[in-house]
Amino acid sequence: MTPEAVIFRYLEILRNQPVDRAQLCKLLCLDADLLGRWLATLPCTANPPEFEAALGALDEGELTVLAQAHAWSLLPTLGTARLAMDQWQLVNVGACLGEALAAHLLRSGWHSPSIADPLRVRIQVLLAISGVNLPHDPVLCELADFRGTPVNLLMDADPLPQIFAVVEAMETQGLKEAAELAQTLLEVPGETFTALRARAETACSTELTALALAEDDSAEWGERLWAQQRMWLLAQLMPTGERAANRLAEVHAQICRALFGHEAELFLADGVSHWRSTRDSSIRIRRNSPVSAIAQAGRDGASRVMEYDRSLPVAADFDQVLAAAARLRGVMIQTAVELIGFRTKVITAEEF
Repeated sequence: MTPEAVIFRYLEILRNQPVDRAQLCKLLCLDADLLGRWLATLPCTANPPEFEAALGALDEGELTVLAQAHAWSLLPTLGTARLAMDQWQLVNVGACLGEALAAHLLRSGWHSPSIADPLRVRIQVLLAISGVNLPHDPVLCELADFRGTPVNLLMDADPLPQIFAVVEAMETQGLKEAAELAQTLLEVPGETFTALRARAETACSTELTALALAEDDSAEWGERLWAQQRMWLLAQLMPTGERAANRLAEVHAQICRALFGHEAELFLADGVSHWRSTRDSSIRIRRNSPVSAIAQAGRDGASRVMEYDRSLPVAADFDQVLAAAARLRGVMIQTAVELIGFRTKVITAEEF
């Protein structure tokens, strides 16, 4: 199943409104489970232009609801058996190899409609190698039929099932056997195959880095997913429009109590000269103070780390809640100061 890290990033993309659909498409084209669900829902075939057009036709509300439903259908319980990120990456390297082989054949003068678009080949190989079968997609059905076909019966086949056979051999038998099969079926020399495999690894790594998926696999992604969902739900409380200024402190306190059981300190602008605590109006900080770390952070918008009284209740990582709430609800908080985990953090509109 889809790694939890991938689902976390997928939901993260969805929560930045409006959704960056190009980025969403790139991520979906890396994960067979999510992509298969989308292709079945729309419905459309494993053809990038067709899929992008169908996704683009959805309004923001439809897109968000469907995307959330697909994500949570993959997370019935935490701790279920899933692909590790390195295994998931290997599947994508195989798909990228399919794309590289198709591009090589085109450069070598091969002519076949099935490999005219190497990116489409990559997606078809990804879905087929992962066992995703869409009844309304005849190409995927054909690739499923070709799984395990003896080499002698593939000699006169179309290039696409031949490419798929090479990738499948790499997955199940090893690089040496895949290279030999590429030589037999596609007339790709061993040295060229090695270079194409290296190119596929680089392409896959570049995609993962661009989508912020090349992170440490040791993170507790399941816990982060549930925490992210809880924060997203509570963020719906954030006021908008004319009500925002009057109710910000009240809602901030409600969210803090729901998440952490106590209120975090919040400082808001008090005119043009001071910061004022929303919990104790007698606590004010001069904005032009040359010695206050809070005042300095407020002026330049940067974070400051400072020692704080550990006896006072604070909220860990509440800056994530506030920033997420502002993005999701369109609230532009001019400037706020949060006391977070015995540190002081200034949050400005520029960070949203």
